[in-house]
Amino acid sequence: MIKLLFVSFLVNRCPAAHSFSMHEDAPKRTRNLLQFEHQGGHRDPTKRTTNNRDHRRMQLNMMPLTIYSNPTTYIPTYCLVTLVTNFIYLSRRSVLRNMTKRRLLRIRLTREDGVSLRLYIANLITWQLFVTSIFPLLEPTSRLFGYVSFYYFYPNASGFGLVFEPLSAQSLKQSKRTKHQIRLDWHRFSVNVGPRGRDGYRHPPSVERNWPHVDIPKRGMKHWPWRRQIMESDMQ
Repeated sequence: MIKLLFVSFLVNRCPAAHSFSMHEDAPKRTRNLLQFEHQGGHRDPTKRTTNNRDHRRMQLNMMPLTIYSNPTTYIPTYCLVTLVTNFIYLSRRSVLRNMTKRRLLRIRLTREDGVSLRLYIANLITWQLFVTSIFPLLEPTSRLFGYVSFYYFYPNASGFGLVFEPLSAQSLKQSKRTKHQIRLDWHRFSVNVGPRGRDGYRHPPSVERNWPHVDIPKRGMKHWPWRRQIMESDMQ
């Protein structure tokens, strides 16, 4: 939706697209003007203002139709938006990680060992959806709370996640940054369902699940809420 509005704005500034949206009602407007001049009347300022407002509203309603019915305008604009958002994402991350944009892009596009082609393509599509649709709003919002956002791919667990880290912790090593993270993940993990020990945790055997969950190491939350639900159901 964000990308559609931005593309609509660019297309509306394009003379070709603007002429396309105005072309449909041109004969009708010409006939009305000729009829008005033939009658020798004078324009009502109030009516003219209303007509202009209705015309602007009609243009806004026709924007999506204009975009999708004119591929020669839509496709270059879409590619431009994609390139700009990817450049901003890589530039911001290269500063935070102190790495070159080329190296970051190579890491993101590399297919790791053991990763199927289907999972690799799914990861690239998900990453691009994040960069072009979610990141433009998520990153400024995260900065208001003193955080930065990242997209993470977990090849061994067949999943992905959104990771939030404090901006003040970017100079720390990865092992220390992990303790301050807030992770919204969706990947495969195991949960013990055996007897509960003295420490309050379940022991094996375990079952595997591939569910969305929340990890906040600083608060002792791991794979929340699924482990909590299993523990509560066992206690009842």
